[in-house]
Amino acid sequence: MTSILFTSVRVFDGVNEVLSAPSDVLVSDNAIERISVAPITAGSDTAVIDGGGRVLMPGLIDAHWHTCFVGVSAPVALTADVGYIHLIAGREAERALLRGFTSVRDCGGPSFALKRAIDEGVVRKPTEIGFPVATDYLALATRWRHVADALNQFWDGVPETLNVRLLRIGDHRTPLQLELTRFAASRSALANLHFSVTAVADSLKVASAADEQSLRVMVVGDSTSVILASALHRVAASVDVLWIGANGCPVVAVVGARSSTDEPWQDLACSPTTPAVAEQLVVFKPDVVVLMVSGVELLHQRYPGDEADHIAGDPQFTALHDDYMRTLTALLAEHDVPLLIADCPQLVASEFVREESASPKRIALWNAQVQRWIESSPNVGLLPYAAAINDRQQLNPQEAVLLDGIHADVDILVELVRAQLLDVIVAAAAGFWRFRSTDLV
Repeated sequence: MTSILFTSVRVFDGVNEVLSAPSDVLVSDNAIERISVAPITAGSDTAVIDGGGRVLMPGLIDAHWHTCFVGVSAPVALTADVGYIHLIAGREAERALLRGFTSVRDCGGPSFALKRAIDEGVVRKPTEIGFPVATDYLALATRWRHVADALNQFWDGVPETLNVRLLRIGDHRTPLQLELTRFAASRSALANLHFSVTAVADSLKVASAADEQSLRVMVVGDSTSVILASALHRVAASVDVLWIGANGCPVVAVVGARSSTDEPWQDLACSPTTPAVAEQLVVFKPDVVVLMVSGVELLHQRYPGDEADHIAGDPQFTALHDDYMRTLTALLAEHDVPLLIADCPQLVASEFVREESASPKRIALWNAQVQRWIESSPNVGLLPYAAAINDRQQLNPQEAVLLDGIHADVDILVELVRAQLLDVIVAAAAGFWRFRSTDLV
């Protein structure tokens, strides 16, 4: 008898409107034998799957499905060889299963041959060992491309008037934008939306090789830091990356931002990241924390209870940011975790970066504050991001290092991380500071 024990799952049975309390579910010979809120003891021949608090539900049933036509256009269905149509149908059957549909009612089409192939195991099923093959990185990357293509197709269909743009400072921040940002960051695969299949396969291969001996890096900041987190993730299997932050938010609490005094305020609801950092210091246990914010700190800011306009260098801006840094460094000191702060490179005026924000004077004011933080704490060092970006731009003037004037090209940043920045992070984690009083650009 083959048994599977699902532990710590919340059961949706299709009848009750609420999920069950955390439960164990024992399945024997493809039938549910027992559901219990008390732990069920697994037998010696029982496979155990830890649900981790996730939802366990019955398989979905699609009552109107066309197995052989869902994956092709009408002209292809009418003109293509039936063998080709069956191959596409096999792929679509697998996709339907991965979406949670365990049964479909086919309402027309030559589907009996495919059913026979599935029943006989010619078409692979999830019950087979190695489905999908965990080390088949090219196949996994190809599946990711299907997801990315679907996301891109959806994205292209969003009306421009909604201003739904991912990782662009100054646009209306919608729930969809925030969710996609969190999705990208949590997967450490932000730029995979535009990578080739080969590049994604390499990224997956790197991720799969990570182990408990990995260097744990917590990256904190705005959308520019998501790019850095992705680059670190791609560089080496020995680097485990966690990103904490919010797109379009500085490190302090703000209720509004704008690029210049002649523009209207954009309403924001940004809170400091320190509570999330405190939680992950216990859960993730980073070896080093990297703080990276740039464009949003060059904007005009308005704070809770303060209607005045503040920019880098003015007393209130400086005081609030200093308070944040004191809180953050004290928190990291309790856990003996070093902090690296990335400075801001020379931005490029564009549709997304106004001339005022990209001015060397404004950038110098922000970098001066970063420099003071580094000099005032023994546990804080510099991640020379500005020097790496600026030098690359000077060496290759025709190269779009900052794609939209503020966000680095991920492939280029991977090269810079591998050649320069990773050594600094490793040294900081080991307690050896290579960059202490370096002049910021």
